[in-house]
Amino acid sequence: MLHPAATSDVINAVYRQLAKQYHPDHAGPEGQQRMSEINEAYAILSNPEKRARYDEIVGVSGKIESATYAQKSAPGATNLKYEAGAWTVREPAEQTREASPYGEAGPPPAYLRPRGSVISFGRYRGWTVSQVAEYDRNYVEWLSRTMAGRSYQSELTQILSQTAR
Repeated sequence: MLHPAATSDVINAVYRQLAKQYHPDHAGPEGQQRMSEINEAYAILSNPEKRARYDEIVGVSGKIESATYAQKSAPGATNLKYEAGAWTVREPAEQTREASPYGEAGPPPAYLRPRGSVISFGRYRGWTVSQVAEYDRNYVEWLSRTMAGRSYQSELTQILSQTAR
């Protein structure tokens, strides 16, 4: 959910939000694995040296810098792995599957007409803001209150004001 040029304040805010959501005391045993991943990512992104190394591997353009294997990196660098305190590039054989253009919710139902901006992260990745509003109003309300929703703020405000009447 982070832009490559995110400041330490943004990283801290996103970490706190995700920690509230996935902490095992709140999310139960299912949140334990996710919280472990969040802590590992935060340990890297909050440390200037580790962040510089990560940025060096991913590169400013989002391409993996490797003499033998170069592939466009998705946000979250799904073709990188962190083992034994170092980042390495996954070999093509290690890539388990193509990244889906949709989040955990899958593709939007056919009856929801696409209008507006397409969400680029999270559970409803690949859905438009209007599709999510018709399907899950609570998510739209949550998104309007978070930093992740800033780029969709005008659409979110318009949708929420129309449905509040």
